[in-house]
Amino acid sequence: MNPLEDLSNFLQKLNGPLTRNAVQIKRKEIRSKLKRAEPTQAPIIAELQPTETGVQCNLAGEEPIQALLLELSSKTSIAGLKKDYTDGDPAFARVGQRVADDAALVALTKLSVLPLLYTKLHCWGFSKFASIYFVSAPAGPHVTDEKVIATCRRGGVKLPTLVNWPSETDSVRLAEHFVGDIRGRKIHLFADEPRPGWESLVGEANWIVG
Repeated sequence: MNPLEDLSNFLQKLNGPLTRNAVQIKRKEIRSKLKRAEPTQAPIIAELQPTETGVQCNLAGEEPIQALLLELSSKTSIAGLKKDYTDGDPAFARVGQRVADDAALVALTKLSVLPLLYTKLHCWGFSKFASIYFVSAPAGPHVTDEKVIATCRRGGVKLPTLVNWPSETDSVRLAEHFVGDIRGRKIHLFADEPRPGWESLVGEANWIVG
Protein backbone atom coordinates (compact mmCIF):
# COMPACT_ATOMS: atom_id res chain seq x y z
CA MET A 1 0.00 0.00 0.00
CA ASN A 2 1.43 3.41 -0.95
CA PRO A 3 1.53 6.26 1.62
CA LEU A 4 -1.47 8.08 0.11
CA GLU A 5 -3.68 5.00 0.37
CA ASP A 6 -2.36 4.39 3.87
CA LEU A 7 -3.25 7.93 4.98
CA SER A 8 -6.66 7.78 3.31
CA ASN A 9 -7.50 4.52 5.09
CA PHE A 10 -6.27 5.94 8.39
CA LEU A 11 -8.56 8.99 8.11
CA GLN A 12 -11.59 6.99 6.94
CA LYS A 13 -11.32 4.49 9.81
CA LEU A 14 -11.19 7.11 12.58
CA ASN A 15 -13.93 6.41 15.12
CA GLY A 16 -13.32 9.50 17.23
CA PRO A 17 -11.43 12.81 17.23
CA LEU A 18 -8.09 13.05 15.48
CA THR A 19 -5.61 13.22 18.37
CA ARG A 20 -2.13 14.76 18.29
CA ASN A 21 -0.57 11.43 19.35
CA ALA A 22 -2.27 9.55 16.50
CA VAL A 23 -1.14 12.18 14.00
CA GLN A 24 2.47 11.97 15.21
CA ILE A 25 2.50 8.17 14.98
CA LYS A 26 1.00 8.16 11.47
CA ARG A 27 3.38 10.94 10.40
CA LYS A 28 6.39 8.83 11.42
CA GLU A 29 5.00 5.82 9.54
CA ILE A 30 4.44 7.83 6.34
CA ARG A 31 7.84 9.52 6.49
CA SER A 32 9.45 6.13 6.89
CA LYS A 33 7.63 4.85 3.80
CA LEU A 34 8.51 7.96 1.79
CA LYS A 35 12.19 7.48 2.59
CA ARG A 36 11.97 3.97 1.13
CA ALA A 37 9.99 5.14 -1.92
CA GLU A 38 11.38 5.60 -5.40
CA PRO A 39 12.98 9.04 -6.04
CA THR A 40 10.30 9.85 -8.60
CA GLN A 41 7.52 9.68 -6.00
CA ALA A 42 6.28 13.13 -5.00
CA PRO A 43 5.77 14.03 -1.32
CA ILE A 44 2.27 13.33 -0.10
CA ILE A 45 0.01 16.13 1.12
CA ALA A 46 -3.00 15.03 3.15
CA GLU A 47 -6.32 14.95 1.32
CA LEU A 48 -9.22 14.87 3.76
CA GLN A 49 -12.59 13.43 2.89
CA PRO A 50 -16.01 15.10 2.39
CA THR A 51 -18.50 15.02 5.27
CA GLU A 52 -22.30 15.28 5.33
CA THR A 53 -22.32 18.84 6.71
CA GLY A 54 -19.35 20.33 4.89
CA VAL A 55 -15.99 19.53 3.34
CA GLN A 56 -12.73 19.06 5.17
CA CYS A 57 -9.89 20.98 3.59
CA ASN A 58 -7.97 19.37 0.74
CA LEU A 59 -4.44 20.76 1.06
CA ALA A 60 -3.52 19.26 -2.30
CA GLY A 61 -6.20 21.25 -4.12
CA GLU A 62 -4.85 23.60 -6.78
CA GLU A 63 -7.83 25.99 -6.89
CA PRO A 64 -6.91 29.40 -5.39
CA ILE A 65 -8.43 30.37 -2.04
CA GLN A 66 -10.51 33.55 -2.05
CA ALA A 67 -11.51 33.74 1.63
CA LEU A 68 -10.16 32.54 4.97
CA LEU A 69 -11.87 32.31 8.35
CA LEU A 70 -9.64 31.93 11.41
CA GLU A 71 -11.49 30.92 14.58
CA LEU A 72 -8.96 31.43 17.37
CA SER A 73 -11.15 30.89 20.40
CA SER A 74 -9.58 27.92 22.20
CA LYS A 75 -6.38 27.77 24.26
CA THR A 76 -5.21 24.94 22.00
CA SER A 77 -5.51 26.97 18.80
CA ILE A 78 -3.78 30.00 20.34
CA ALA A 79 -0.97 27.86 21.76
CA GLY A 80 -0.54 26.17 18.37
CA LEU A 81 -0.25 29.55 16.67
CA LYS A 82 2.49 30.58 19.13
CA LYS A 83 4.55 27.44 18.59
CA ASP A 84 7.72 27.40 16.48
CA TYR A 85 7.64 24.53 13.97
CA THR A 86 11.14 23.29 13.11
CA ASP A 87 10.25 20.11 11.18
CA GLY A 88 8.16 21.81 8.50
CA ASP A 89 5.08 23.99 8.09
CA PRO A 90 1.84 23.05 9.88
CA ALA A 91 -1.28 22.60 7.79
CA PHE A 92 -2.80 25.94 8.82
CA ALA A 93 0.24 27.75 7.37
CA ARG A 94 0.52 25.63 4.21
CA VAL A 95 -2.96 26.80 3.27
CA GLY A 96 -1.31 30.14 2.56
CA GLN A 97 0.41 28.71 -0.50
CA ARG A 98 -2.99 28.62 -2.24
CA VAL A 99 -4.35 32.06 -1.32
CA ALA A 100 -5.36 34.06 -4.39
CA ASP A 101 -3.97 37.48 -5.28
CA ASP A 102 -7.44 38.91 -4.59
CA ALA A 103 -8.47 37.48 -1.22
CA ALA A 104 -9.87 38.28 2.22
CA LEU A 105 -9.31 37.00 5.76
CA VAL A 106 -11.68 37.18 8.71
CA ALA A 107 -10.45 36.29 12.20
CA LEU A 108 -12.54 35.83 15.34
CA THR A 109 -10.58 35.92 18.57
CA LYS A 110 -9.93 37.89 21.76
CA LEU A 111 -8.54 41.40 21.57
CA SER A 112 -5.45 40.23 23.47
CA VAL A 113 -4.61 37.70 20.71
CA LEU A 114 -4.41 40.30 17.92
CA PRO A 115 -0.70 41.14 18.43
CA LEU A 116 0.17 37.43 18.04
CA LEU A 117 -2.10 37.08 15.02
CA TYR A 118 -0.52 40.16 13.43
CA THR A 119 2.89 38.43 13.49
CA LYS A 120 1.39 35.43 11.62
CA LEU A 121 -0.54 37.23 8.87
CA HIS A 122 2.34 36.63 6.46
CA CYS A 123 1.51 32.89 6.58
CA TRP A 124 -1.57 33.65 4.46
CA GLY A 125 -0.09 36.49 2.40
CA PHE A 126 -1.51 39.47 4.32
CA SER A 127 0.45 42.32 5.87
CA LYS A 128 -2.00 44.25 8.07
CA PHE A 129 -5.53 44.40 9.43
CA ALA A 130 -8.08 46.31 7.37
CA SER A 131 -10.62 46.70 10.19
CA ILE A 132 -11.17 45.54 13.77
CA TYR A 133 -14.60 45.35 15.42
CA PHE A 134 -15.92 44.31 18.82
CA VAL A 135 -18.50 41.54 18.48
CA SER A 136 -20.62 43.14 21.21
CA ALA A 137 -20.52 46.26 23.35
CA PRO A 138 -17.91 45.86 26.12
CA ALA A 139 -19.41 45.55 29.60
CA GLY A 140 -16.84 47.97 30.99
CA PRO A 141 -13.47 49.63 30.41
CA HIS A 142 -11.52 46.35 30.67
CA VAL A 143 -11.53 44.95 27.12
CA THR A 144 -8.54 42.57 27.04
CA ASP A 145 -10.67 39.43 26.77
CA GLU A 146 -13.43 40.90 24.63
CA LYS A 147 -14.19 39.00 21.41
CA VAL A 148 -13.29 40.85 18.23
CA ILE A 149 -13.54 40.45 14.46
CA ALA A 150 -10.42 41.38 12.50
CA THR A 151 -10.43 41.56 8.71
CA CYS A 152 -7.66 41.65 6.10
CA ARG A 153 -7.83 42.09 2.35
CA ARG A 154 -5.47 42.16 -0.58
CA GLY A 155 -5.64 42.82 -4.29
CA GLY A 156 -8.92 44.29 -5.51
CA VAL A 157 -11.11 42.86 -2.73
CA LYS A 158 -13.43 45.31 -1.00
CA LEU A 159 -15.11 44.32 2.27
CA PRO A 160 -18.34 45.69 3.78
CA THR A 161 -18.13 47.51 7.08
CA LEU A 162 -19.90 46.61 10.31
CA VAL A 163 -22.09 49.55 11.30
CA ASN A 164 -24.28 48.01 14.03
CA TRP A 165 -23.60 45.42 16.70
CA PRO A 166 -24.08 42.02 15.02
CA SER A 167 -27.10 39.98 16.02
CA GLU A 168 -25.28 36.75 15.12
CA THR A 169 -22.91 34.94 17.46
CA ASP A 170 -22.08 32.05 15.13
CA SER A 171 -18.55 32.45 13.75
CA VAL A 172 -19.33 31.34 10.18
CA ARG A 173 -22.36 33.60 9.89
CA LEU A 174 -20.34 36.51 11.26
CA ALA A 175 -17.63 35.83 8.68
CA GLU A 176 -20.17 35.61 5.86
CA HIS A 177 -21.25 39.19 6.58
CA PHE A 178 -17.85 40.16 5.18
CA VAL A 179 -17.08 37.43 2.61
CA GLY A 180 -20.51 35.97 1.80
CA ASP A 181 -20.51 37.60 -1.65
CA ILE A 182 -17.01 36.45 -2.54
CA ARG A 183 -17.09 33.68 -5.13
CA GLY A 184 -14.67 30.79 -5.00
CA ARG A 185 -12.91 28.67 -2.46
CA LYS A 186 -13.34 29.45 1.26
CA ILE A 187 -11.28 27.86 4.03
CA HIS A 188 -12.19 27.69 7.73
CA LEU A 189 -9.09 27.20 9.93
CA PHE A 190 -9.14 26.00 13.56
CA ALA A 191 -12.74 24.86 13.06
CA ASP A 192 -14.68 22.72 15.54
CA GLU A 193 -16.57 20.97 12.75
CA PRO A 194 -17.05 21.22 8.96
CA ARG A 195 -19.65 23.74 7.81
CA PRO A 196 -21.59 24.00 4.54
CA GLY A 197 -19.99 26.31 1.98
CA TRP A 198 -16.54 26.07 3.56
CA GLU A 199 -13.60 23.71 3.49
CA SER A 200 -12.49 23.19 7.07
CA LEU A 201 -9.38 22.18 8.97
CA VAL A 202 -10.83 20.66 12.12
CA GLY A 203 -9.01 20.27 15.43
CA GLU A 204 -5.68 18.45 15.25
CA ALA A 205 -5.66 18.52 11.45
CA ASN A 206 -4.45 22.14 11.71
CA TRP A 207 -1.15 21.05 13.25
CA ILE A 208 -0.12 18.29 10.84
CA VAL A 209 3.41 19.20 9.73
CA GLY A 210 4.36 18.64 6.12
